[in-house]
Amino acid sequence: MSLAIFRQRMHEASYGENDKKWFPKWLARYADGKTQDNGLLPVTAPLVVEFSRSLLNSGTPAWQRLQGVRAVEAYRDLVLGSLEPCLNDMKTILGRFAAAEQNSGSVSLRDEQQIVGIIDPSEPALVQQMRRELRLRHKALETERAYIGWIMRFIRHCGSEDLQAFGEAEIKSFLTELAVEGNVAVSTQDQAKSALLFLYQQVLNRELVFLDVTRSNKPKRLPVVLSRAEIAQVLPEFRGLRRLMFLAMYGAGLRHKECCRLRVNVSPCQVSGSCLLLAPVFSCQKSVLRPDTEPDSRRPKRRADSVPARGRSS
Repeated sequence: MSLAIFRQRMHEASYGENDKKWFPKWLARYADGKTQDNGLLPVTAPLVVEFSRSLLNSGTPAWQRLQGVRAVEAYRDLVLGSLEPCLNDMKTILGRFAAAEQNSGSVSLRDEQQIVGIIDPSEPALVQQMRRELRLRHKALETERAYIGWIMRFIRHCGSEDLQAFGEAEIKSFLTELAVEGNVAVSTQDQAKSALLFLYQQVLNRELVFLDVTRSNKPKRLPVVLSRAEIAQVLPEFRGLRRLMFLAMYGAGLRHKECCRLRVNVSPCQVSGSCLLLAPVFSCQKSVLRPDTEPDSRRPKRRADSVPARGRSS
């Protein structure tokens, strides 16, 4: 609710047009994961520092981090009506970093087009805007594909690309239809809801009231696990790298995508019968057991071209 008040007061205040456009977006990012007290966002120096560091970790340049801090400061002034915390020191430091980036010729850091990449101009304008916002927030490619898919389905459900004209009633109808007629899993319905909330709150800058949606009651599907005898029948069909991948997936309980993204971190291994693998995407380490059936696998195989480079496509 306080985000809507902030947008209204920003519109009435004497801020530049660029600030009026971007400050609500930055404040929405600041509000992610924060518990509001009586409808108001907490603003403290540690929270603002944490927000700025999260932007830094996602590759956001200093001039945009400065804009984000200024947005929080504007919320403090316009909505909270307070002078605390004082953010002048933080703005000064970020201003110096931004000037250093510009003077060093790091113009590309300020070029949002390099972050956004190529977007198909034949897509609906709202979908293009959604892609742009997702990429500026460094969302995963899988997240972008899933969210865009749900938005396209919602457009077909509403029968119009102008989703600004629709709201809570249509969202409730769409999500309920997924549960009742589509018989989707709870996690699938939650993903669709997250995509629509991102669209309305982060892209269209609209606050949504409580959505009373019929929840999916589809039971969780238990995965099919092969027995040892079945594994023994399948194993001879694999050769070389694929055989090693199959054994790693079976022995360590890895998903296929996790196995493709693993890289060797320590070799040869200090632990007998195992090798330490690092999954950079998930920021975790997995100690994968070396199968006794593969005596030549003590030294893990590596091939640079085994997995194609990840790239964006619209």
